[in-house]
Amino acid sequence: MCAGPKQEVECKNSADVNEIFDAISYSKGASVIRMLVSVLGLDAFQEGLRAYLKKHKYSNALSDDLWEALTTASGEDVKSLMNTWTRATGYPVLSLSLADDGDSIIGMQQRFFATGPTSEDTELWMIPLGCFGSHGALGEKIWSVKQGPIGATLSGGGGFIKANSQLSSVYRVGYSAELLAKLTPHVSSFTPTDRVGLVSDAFALAKAGYGDTIGALQLLSSFAGESSYIVLRAIKSGLSDLQSIMFQQPPEVRAGLKRFALKIFQPVMAKLGWDKVEGEPHEHSMLRPLALSVSGHAGDDAIECNERFGRYVDGDTSAIHPDLRDVVFGIVMKQGGTHGTLLSRLVPALCRSHQCAMRVGSRSKCAHTLACTPFRREGSETQETQR
Repeated sequence: MCAGPKQEVECKNSADVNEIFDAISYSKGASVIRMLVSVLGLDAFQEGLRAYLKKHKYSNALSDDLWEALTTASGEDVKSLMNTWTRATGYPVLSLSLADDGDSIIGMQQRFFATGPTSEDTELWMIPLGCFGSHGALGEKIWSVKQGPIGATLSGGGGFIKANSQLSSVYRVGYSAELLAKLTPHVSSFTPTDRVGLVSDAFALAKAGYGDTIGALQLLSSFAGESSYIVLRAIKSGLSDLQSIMFQQPPEVRAGLKRFALKIFQPVMAKLGWDKVEGEPHEHSMLRPLALSVSGHAGDDAIECNERFGRYVDGDTSAIHPDLRDVVFGIVMKQGGTHGTLLSRLVPALCRSHQCAMRVGSRSKCAHTLACTPFRREGSETQETQR
């Protein structure tokens, strides 16, 4: 499956507009524009956009008219750059590896398919590299070959390289094992945006077959002590995807994955605690249910969940903060197979919540909680559903 439609297509009549413009088109379009701004610079982009609007006001215009205005303002060949992004389906993955000299960086681009690599792909993008490393900005600004040197070196054995700085461009980056080993010790010095990019790319590429799960997990080993919500959310998403495809693995493998997740999320929950603190940052209010979801489903906070749930159904609504209720209910529901008494109390509580809820979102949470019950396939271990 290709990721994302073409951004420039023929529109024969007004009825085609609704078919062409969907959420994916708008999201990819916005990402491509952000990439263009990062290449040209904000001032040049705004200057070119003003000139384009002034020249074509009260008239029709083509994409090439915009590219021409931006080229005049920036001095860059915008049309050649953008044609590779607006007239092609999907986006590329850039794979980086060390050359035989152990210092130069070799790149290879190919179209990203969620179903894995294919030999039939012939598309070629002009990729804004946006590389940085231990010695500052590295490499060529725009890279447009299928495979070859990207013009960057590690400049010594202790160097590293990180491509697509600040996720400013629309492509994924895969690193060879050697480059990943050199990059991992420096992860804590990256911005949250760059850390999100590393995690997201690693798991997406492993899932699609461009990378491997071992490399993704080795990368996560450098995220102990992570406190950024957007980064931890990306980590949880990657680990949840991995858990969902490992339910038929031996119990010790699944238990090991839970222990791995706890190393990252349990310290976050321990630091924040269960109860909201007056005046705490808003990010803490988002981090708490996120961390509890992982630690609770892994069994670390399950006892506390059960105790607070018991108080809650007995009438003490303050036992579980509203931000945590759907998470706690889900954890209790998942344990229903071995805690029948709790399960028998949870279902009526959910039914009451569903009947009293005026908002569709509240009803949806109740239904989602009911879906967290474990189930057993014939001849297999119990499948644990993590929300």
